[in-house]
Amino acid sequence: MSAVTGSAKFAPETLKAAGLADPDRRLRLFVKAVQDYAIFILDAQGRVATWNEGAARMKGYEAKQIIGKHVSVFYPREDVERGLPERLLKTAEGEGSVEHEGWRVRKDGSRFWASVSITALRDERGTL
Repeated sequence: MSAVTGSAKFAPETLKAAGLADPDRRLRLFVKAVQDYAIFILDAQGRVATWNEGAARMKGYEAKQIIGKHVSVFYPREDVERGLPERLLKTAEGEGSVEHEGWRVRKDGSRFWASVSITALRDERGTL
């Protein structure tokens, strides 16, 4: 069995010349470019704040249709009624992250099985 791993480091001058000196900008560009995974950021109230192409392909919403909507729109009605989305958000807030597998709902109402990871992102003051 063999494995290949790798990493790359770029000099600050190279990153600056490419317009990538700002780490936040690099992250935004990376997330936007990923197409095989749904990656999005929620605000502190659980509303969609960012949306990538992978999320659009998987869930059927364009960014302008979903930004500002609560994450519970991706859960089946029975899970919403049981409070699952809110419990997952609270767990991530309190413990730093949470993982869950279960049914999710696309824009067209079809269901798909998903493995979800929610990570609380905090600023330097610890604020979500």
